[in-house]
Amino acid sequence: MDRVNFDSPAEAAGIDFDWSLNRLEIPVQRPPRELIWIPALLLPGLIFLGQRRRSQLADPVAVS
Repeated sequence: MDRVNFDSPAEAAGIDFDWSLNRLEIPVQRPPRELIWIPALLLPGLIFLGQRRRSQLADPVAVS
């Protein structure tokens, strides 16, 4: 920080002259990370249904 003015937001935060910012953390609006389970479980289910349908179409003699 080069200049910390009187009654500025930097002074209110307790930042002093000649300090440097190494990182800045800002809260981010994100959906819950548990939502990844929905497509993660749907994909194997779709693969299973597709393979089951494929096996029934490929081997009609084994049914009788």
